[in-house]
Amino acid sequence: MTMQLTPTDAIEAAHRDRVLAERALRRSELERDQTARALEQHVHPLDEATRGHLRIAYADAAASVAVHSDAFERAVAIERAAQVLADAFADDTYADHDTVDALMQLLDKRQRRQRDIAPPVAARTRRPSPDSRTPQR
Repeated sequence: MTMQLTPTDAIEAAHRDRVLAERALRRSELERDQTARALEQHVHPLDEATRGHLRIAYADAAASVAVHSDAFERAVAIERAAQVLADAFADDTYADHDTVDALMQLLDKRQRRQRDIAPPVAARTRRPSPDSRTPQR
């Protein structure tokens, strides 16, 4: 049995997805900034290999920021679309709810597929920041 997504459910799911995307973006920005600081601290390193690893880590972190930024922008757009659909669904003067229903189903499928693709933020593994001072275990 499949449940149909209500406008309120769509708004809540889109909001939750936007918040998670924003958190992921902020986390990746923080990691990039920490890597940049570590790279700046090693302006004249004794070990050029360390500097090379930091450059690679910074490039990876910058790429991660770009990916998360795109995901955040998509989540914001979907949240806006969900609000527009909910408003259209609630508008009694709008006679054809079939279009709104079809778009709600499309939004529901999209959100489910997106959640299947990306694991929850808490389930993702994190690697330590290059400038962390804690010992590796």
